[in-house]
Amino acid sequence: MTTSTGSRYAAHTDIGRVSAQNEDSFAVGDFYWMVADGMGGHQAGEVASRLAVEAAVNRVERGPHPGQSLVELVESAFSDALDLLQRAADGDEVTSDMGTTLILAVQEDDEVVIGHVGDSRAYVLGARGGDGGGHDRGDHQALTQVTRDHNVAEEMLALGMITAAEAQHHPGQYQLTRALTGTGAADTTVTLTRLPATGRLLLCSDGLNGELTDDEIAEWLGTGTPAEAARSLVELALDKGGRDNITVVVVDLGVSG
Repeated sequence: MTTSTGSRYAAHTDIGRVSAQNEDSFAVGDFYWMVADGMGGHQAGEVASRLAVEAAVNRVERGPHPGQSLVELVESAFSDALDLLQRAADGDEVTSDMGTTLILAVQEDDEVVIGHVGDSRAYVLGARGGDGGGHDRGDHQALTQVTRDHNVAEEMLALGMITAAEAQHHPGQYQLTRALTGTGAADTTVTLTRLPATGRLLLCSDGLNGELTDDEIAEWLGTGTPAEAARSLVELALDKGGRDNITVVVVDLGVSG
């Protein structure tokens, strides 16, 4: 398990109990957080997620250009990530079929902008109360899934072709309709969401929500510090089977320092 923590965030990733390698990547900073879930033969998925994260970090750490909005900064991070993947895949048989999801959250003052391509998710647990020292598992807080998966099952659900319960087990959940790829063959349109910087944010690869229900995520996301919540979520997903790589980033939102 790989861990990274800061004053108000924590990230954990684990290879899981089935996979031969971890194709997830993540990066965290004082005002940005991201998760990528790679795919492709050999080690291509691992390469794709790592390159996408590296490019996105490089862009957001430079900050917006003069006159550039936070939304435009997030869009440019995805553009840089796609460009790097395509340049790396050009003429390389090993990485020619590589691709990755990417979800990125950037905070500026009291606003957070989230961009995503693929099925890595963002959730927000309701604004924290009490003394701010953490949550008890007995608390009842609202969990909101901020993003909508870019996959066939989600599109069928939106069209009323299947129910929400059926979507959870439909084979279309493994068929992405958008991704960052080395060939540029997939739809790379970024979905953008703007949120107030309140509550507790969770970014995760599908190795987490593939094992846990929303109720389980809400219960353990609200536990203790970000580091304690992140570790609890990963360990529970492992206990439930750990059939995929599992990566989580937990952030207590608020005014960035």
